[in-house]
Amino acid sequence: GGEGEGGKRVKVVVISGPTAVGKSALAERLALSLPQGGEIISADSVQVYRGMDIGSNKPTAEERASVRYHLIDVCDPEQEYTAADFADQARLAILDVDSRGKLPIVVGGTGFYLQWLVYGRPQAPAPTPEATSKTDAEVDSFAGDWERAFARAMQVDPLYCETLKTNDWFRLKRCLEVFYTSGRSLSSYDRPVGKKLSYSQVASALCSAQFDFRCFFLHRPRLELFRDIDLRCEIMLQRGLLQEVKRLVEKGALRPGPTEGPASEGGERAAERSIGYRQALDLIWDLRARGDVGDEADEEMRLFIEGFQAASRQFVKRQLTWFRSDPTFRWIPAGNDDVIMRESMMPEVNFHDLYNDEKEQEANRQEEASKQAQQALKRYVAARSIYNTPEARKPLLDAICPGLTDSL
Repeated sequence: GGEGEGGKRVKVVVISGPTAVGKSALAERLALSLPQGGEIISADSVQVYRGMDIGSNKPTAEERASVRYHLIDVCDPEQEYTAADFADQARLAILDVDSRGKLPIVVGGTGFYLQWLVYGRPQAPAPTPEATSKTDAEVDSFAGDWERAFARAMQVDPLYCETLKTNDWFRLKRCLEVFYTSGRSLSSYDRPVGKKLSYSQVASALCSAQFDFRCFFLHRPRLELFRDIDLRCEIMLQRGLLQEVKRLVEKGALRPGPTEGPASEGGERAAERSIGYRQALDLIWDLRARGDVGDEADEEMRLFIEGFQAASRQFVKRQLTWFRSDPTFRWIPAGNDDVIMRESMMPEVNFHDLYNDEKEQEANRQEEASKQAQQALKRYVAARSIYNTPEARKPLLDAICPGLTDSL
């Protein structure tokens, strides 16, 4: 029944953290340094898509040769892949890795995926017909104004809204439907809510009948992360992100330009909402639709890079908010491999005892709450260190629309 050797629960190490914190590198070091060896199960909602390699920072061929990876390249960008699909496939992968005597290491920053895996299927009710018609009427009244619709959803369920990407009408409707059905927020069904969970509540989430989860959230000062993210966006462009998007557009796997309605009826797909890809699709659409050349095209490119960096930093804020409210994740400052190694290997009862020290965890979670840190973040100015002149940006424009920059 999916239990490990001799009826013991299967141990699963889960490593999360914001973009660019160093999760994957840590998971790889862990997998390689364990006596029994480990295998990595990706919990990243973009790495599941074939062909979307650079923008999702997939492991290189070299990395895949040294450690075995699961749940990368599982479907095409045209297909919808849900948190439920992930949880089902991740469980199978965990049991498969364990059956070969290795440690399953789940790594990724998609909070929704990890929540489904650790807590199981959310128990939210199916919406009643009345709730659905009320939701439809309300959504129609917003007449496509996302800002207004989002503000309404924020009143109902701010935690869930942290995960909503712009124009994700499908999930926004779900949030309102559940509220009108039950009077409760959707996120309240998804997991225990509140930072001050009792020891027994946390333990019951961690001691599922099947798995012994060891959940860690790596963190670093946000200013450092922001700097690294700005550079990482530029490095992705250097590695050919725009060429990759152009190829996917030519194949019909991604579509530039505005899309209406739910994905099943030709609306925007999850793959097309992914950070980096969304901004690149808009850029390609704008350049083609407006026929900008020369300076105007360069200005579009400069704004695209800025938008890509800003969306990536925004996502980090959402990740931090999401995981701050999940008490099963132990917040560990990045660079403490030894702590994670030790806590992953200790007996289960000792691991659960660590949850009694709430003060230390709360201090880690609120690390940036100080006035000085907040002010420094407010003053943050994005840096471009590679593509900071029109000459430097010219090859990027040539890659997607040859001939646009001839007048530069």
